[in-house]
Amino acid sequence: MEDGGGGSAPGERESAGGRGAEEPDGAGRSPGDPYESAAGGVSCRAGGGRGAARLILSGSVVPPGGGRPAVGRRSRSVAAPPGGGGEPGARAARRVTEGGRVEQRGEARRMRIRLDLAYDGSDFAGWQLQPGKDTVQGRIEAALARLFERPRKRGAKRTIFESVSRIPVVAAGRTDAGVHAEHQVAHFDAPHPRVPPEGVRLALNHRLPGTIRILAAAAADPGFHARRQAAAKTYRYHLLTGAEPSPLRARFALPVGPALSREAMEEAAKALLGKHDFRAFAGIPPDERPESFVRTIRAAQFLDAAPDEWVFEVTADGFLRYMVRRIVGSLLAAGRKQIRPGTVGAMLSDDPAPGPRLRAPAAGLRLHRVHYRRGGASAAGAAEAAPGGRTETRKTVE
Repeated sequence: MEDGGGGSAPGERESAGGRGAEEPDGAGRSPGDPYESAAGGVSCRAGGGRGAARLILSGSVVPPGGGRPAVGRRSRSVAAPPGGGGEPGARAARRVTEGGRVEQRGEARRMRIRLDLAYDGSDFAGWQLQPGKDTVQGRIEAALARLFERPRKRGAKRTIFESVSRIPVVAAGRTDAGVHAEHQVAHFDAPHPRVPPEGVRLALNHRLPGTIRILAAAAADPGFHARRQAAAKTYRYHLLTGAEPSPLRARFALPVGPALSREAMEEAAKALLGKHDFRAFAGIPPDERPESFVRTIRAAQFLDAAPDEWVFEVTADGFLRYMVRRIVGSLLAAGRKQIRPGTVGAMLSDDPAPGPRLRAPAAGLRLHRVHYRRGGASAAGAAEAAPGGRTETRKTVE
């Protein structure tokens, strides 16, 4: 699928991150932090002698001098008299923040990390995790699980590591099998901050195959969501128009030969611009029907990447499953004079007119860029995904 318009594997539809392994008791706490205990009380890390007040079960407070506990009152913090080193309170599971929100232990320690990455999708069954299939998401999540596993027992000769629970990775676009990405954006929640973002990038690249590269990793705002906050995406489809293209280039482009009318293809592409019902260009099973087939295409243009290579570039607020590949298939039919250019526009309606359902191969398609509104990338030190590469002569379909 080009953009997740199709179905999702169970549990994968809107996964925004998962719970990782919690920190050991007492990790990351500082003196004076009030923590709500599992029994419902509050323990205090503040200094003080052994006579310092501390909370016990049911919110009962034992005064410094002993006596009857004050039952029925619950305080967010318990003042301790000045003095030497205090006694740690009971094990805490939740922390009460200044704003009154109860924070799960370990929550404050987790860090949301944005990943900018590229991959050769030829040998993968797509981005999305699928049982029994090799996917980009599956490879990255397996590498993260190994990266964030925790030492459980250290011996004289070896250290036994404890695996963490699955760390879900959410991508901006869920590319289909065989589709590549020049610049994908994803995020995940690190179970602990012991590994800095740059360390995450280096460690993942060490563990991942050469067909997947993490271009950048940066700490993101806790509310950043790679998919939901994406304002638009740009896909590119590469066409080799030479008479005898090199087989080495066919892995990332579709050989079509020189007998194409570019003018007819550009004329047909003009109808795509704007807000339309694209159900005629979607390949979605009935049980995965989206809420709407309406999408807005902001730009559709042909670029000259090389003398014998055309690139069809399309930017939209979202894409349905197989949408780009079916559009390219229809444009190729127009370029070969198999259909009239106006047929493409006639297929854009609530009740699509009859037309070809041609789907171009996945090899030529690349997710080129994910667009976020200014400030929407929400990553410290990570700018919006910027395309790279050679300078191209553009022929824009306005």
